[in-house]
Amino acid sequence: MSEAMALGHHDLFMCFITRRYNGTVPFELLEDYKQAAAASGSVWFEFQSLFYELSDIMARGFDYSQVLQRARDVEDSCAAEPWVDVACAQLDELIAIAYISVVELELGGVALDRMLERAARTGDLFLQRSAWLRLGDMHMSRDEYGSRYNDLAVAYLSEFVSPNEQDCWSVMEPRISMALGAVNRLDFAQAEYQLALLESSCPEESMDLNEAFVRAHLAAEGRLEDAEYDRFISDLQSMQQGVTPDLASFLLHIEGRARSYREPGLARVRLREAIDGAAASPDPELAERARAYSYRLLALELMRHGEAEQAMETLREELGAPSAESCAVGIAVDGRVGVAVAGVDGITRGTVLERRPGQPHPDPDDVIPPELVETLKGCERVAVLTRAPYHGQPQLLPGDLAWFFIADAGTADRPKGASARGEHLIIAAVEPIPTLNRPRLTLPPVDNAASILTGPTLTRSNALERMRRASLIEIHAHTQFNAITAQPELLLSPDAQGRRALSGAEIVNSHLESQPVVLIAASHGGRTSARLYRSSSLADAFLLAGARAVIGAPSEIPDHAAAEAFHVLARSIHDGADPAEALRRLKTSSSSTTDAWVDDLVLFQVPGPTPEER
Repeated sequence: MSEAMALGHHDLFMCFITRRYNGTVPFELLEDYKQAAAASGSVWFEFQSLFYELSDIMARGFDYSQVLQRARDVEDSCAAEPWVDVACAQLDELIAIAYISVVELELGGVALDRMLERAARTGDLFLQRSAWLRLGDMHMSRDEYGSRYNDLAVAYLSEFVSPNEQDCWSVMEPRISMALGAVNRLDFAQAEYQLALLESSCPEESMDLNEAFVRAHLAAEGRLEDAEYDRFISDLQSMQQGVTPDLASFLLHIEGRARSYREPGLARVRLREAIDGAAASPDPELAERARAYSYRLLALELMRHGEAEQAMETLREELGAPSAESCAVGIAVDGRVGVAVAGVDGITRGTVLERRPGQPHPDPDDVIPPELVETLKGCERVAVLTRAPYHGQPQLLPGDLAWFFIADAGTADRPKGASARGEHLIIAAVEPIPTLNRPRLTLPPVDNAASILTGPTLTRSNALERMRRASLIEIHAHTQFNAITAQPELLLSPDAQGRRALSGAEIVNSHLESQPVVLIAASHGGRTSARLYRSSSLADAFLLAGARAVIGAPSEIPDHAAAEAFHVLARSIHDGADPAEALRRLKTSSSSTTDAWVDDLVLFQVPGPTPEER
């Protein structure tokens, strides 16, 4: 393709790149693409070039204000050139993502409305569908628990489907999406209805993976007649012939789920086969789903049959946590919620909560029955093993217990014994950010034993370098939510390129040599993603980089009070307290009784040695 560029065939070069990389432009080819677009003299290619450049900026964790400013600069050109509506609609989508990421939902909605109008003018069904899905995502972000399906998303999908009811290609994906959404909120009658409509529009189409997933849920609820069930199992087994290992493991999971109602023994066998098969899968995304879904369902099935101790061991096995006879809570969520509690007396008790109409997942403080919480009194530390929607939720256990979440990140072997003694580092990004409407933060107290990094030198690279050798890291900063990575990002001082957002990906790629405890004194710093098969958060990023524990809050925290509270927490840990015990003291201290936000602080730790073993 270098010859094409040299001969001036810029359009061929650009078309080849986007076709070769499935509609994207890799970072290493972005500069060549921008030069070709400029040389082409085409407004279309210039807009496409800007779209790919801004997409890269967002994916690599740049300041969203750059995206918003650059995109706004070309809005007048969009208005003057209606024939580039497709490219302008793509830019509108990026603007919407940026606004939603900084929780400016109204402005995000305006951008999506504009995107939808432009997409409708062009008749581009792909862009229209993207707009409906983004609108659904925006309204789902208002939901307290992202794993709950928002009915507005259904409304937007229905809007896309209604004029295309007889077009199989147009309705297939939205119908299956609505059926999946109905399953997520346990509305199995609605899932059946959506599949019936799909069959009327697509009578000749073979069952795909997502449809099989929905039908397996219906089978697990006993909603398939005998003949229908037998036909479905036969179709599943046919689908498993000659497929790749990743698809084979997921199809085994689907079969295990489908058999759980009629053939529970065989269902357990298939779920175990799915877990084992996922280890050999070349597709890590699908393998993670097959593995996590199978572990979750297997644990729940064990609880349903009164085998709480085996269920607890299944959850420990999934997260790589060491076996322990007492002081642990395991929660499995799959349509129903199963709870296993290993009390201070070494006895593991369990229960499966009854479903409540309209409430797929009980509120966190209603999940663990009081009589099971009582069995944990007297525990020095309580480990909680679960995934979304309860991983990272602060109200699961009372504050007078020293408890923590076992993270499913950073499970690699770590050296036993005390971690290297490094400095107590305070990162204080307290300057205001007017472009993102972020005010000045309170400068935290600094003890003689601590060092502080603040001001213009607090760039991403300097912060990563200083954190590498610290054994206690205290971070005071604003955050922004990245809608692409579904993670918060820390906003530090801008570097020479104007970048200030420190992303989880950059943290993961660093190496925290001293296995530090990390305290994130930032609003939403402890927020975890709602994916049911993988946790994704700043805490996970720090743990993967080598931290042994992370404390943060999934919610807003008050600036001045947080500076004081995290100072107390840091001092306690610096003086030798276990992080779980230090957090328990903070929550139960008299000074925090008026600060309800303190109860939202949560602790994440990787599986590893107990404090006594270190």
